[in-house]
Amino acid sequence: MKNLVTKWGSTILAKLAAGYEVVRTRSAAYGRNFVRWWDRTWFLPLLERMAAFLNRYLASRRGADMPMADWKQECLDDFTAWLSDITEPPDAAAGDLQACDLYTLLSAFAGLHQEIRLQNREQGKAIKALAQLMDDHTAAADLFRTRTRDLADLETRLRAGAEDQVVGLFFDVRDALVRGVAGADEKNRACGGWFGKKKPEAGNTKDGYRLALERMDRAFAACGVAPVKTDGEPFDAERMHAMHTEKVPGTEAGIVVRTVRGGFVKGHAVIRYADVIVSV
Repeated sequence: MKNLVTKWGSTILAKLAAGYEVVRTRSAAYGRNFVRWWDRTWFLPLLERMAAFLNRYLASRRGADMPMADWKQECLDDFTAWLSDITEPPDAAAGDLQACDLYTLLSAFAGLHQEIRLQNREQGKAIKALAQLMDDHTAAADLFRTRTRDLADLETRLRAGAEDQVVGLFFDVRDALVRGVAGADEKNRACGGWFGKKKPEAGNTKDGYRLALERMDRAFAACGVAPVKTDGEPFDAERMHAMHTEKVPGTEAGIVVRTVRGGFVKGHAVIRYADVIVSV
């Protein structure tokens, strides 16, 4: 039992000594002041208490068990002497002057932490400025799109208005051509009685009016303008104005019997109302 306890104690002391050597070896990197404080406050008192405990235990067991081997006693004596030699802190002048102590290390970390905080603060300001710039750019882009759309709508309205105004100048010309075709028909009928003779120039005049009228209607159609159908059609109050009424035998009431002035539409919009005479 004593040998087991002695072996266990020796193993613990050896591991503690090895750990202490590791700590002492790395003290130059982690800071000499921290190692000194650890030695004086925790490590050396712990080793002294463990050595005292083992000595007391061995002294109590020395009378009952067989005495320890000489080499074990020598190990304990050497370890006790070693502890006595290191109770005083080592001389700072004997240390590595190039090693970084704990204070310098902590100061460097504190400076690095402060620098990181300043960088984060500046980065936050830059991000806010960039976000504000993006918002301003988005607002400017939206305004540009709105103004561009408004300009496009204005251009469309101006073009449509200009086309309607230009086309409107030719409405009376078309009315004149329609009246010319009707007048040519009347002239042909007047010359084609029982004893009359049709004149070829009258037919040529009608064909000329008709061709001019067809060409003008094609030009109107290219602009999206179409004449309102009136003669023989039911009266449409949305596209026609009734100048007056007339009773025509054999014609139903509400039928357009004659057109005074032609009307025109562009799509579903009325450009000019047709002035008509309606049967009653």
